[in-house]
Amino acid sequence: MSRDEYIKQLCARAISADDDDFVLTIEELQIAIREHIEKVRAMAATALLKAPGSPPTDLPQA
Repeated sequence: MSRDEYIKQLCARAISADDDDFVLTIEELQIAIREHIEKVRAMAATALLKAPGSPPTDLPQA
């Protein structure tokens, strides 16, 4: 299951959850969203570094 599908599943579970399960599901959802954000950030950084005209990454430190 993809991360997006997992987040959608957690959202659906939260909607139909009782009070105790709701809290646990929301905590799980927050973790999944944080992980997704980190993955997207890494993908964006990689894309920016590979973009034409990007500054070289192998320069020595000043």
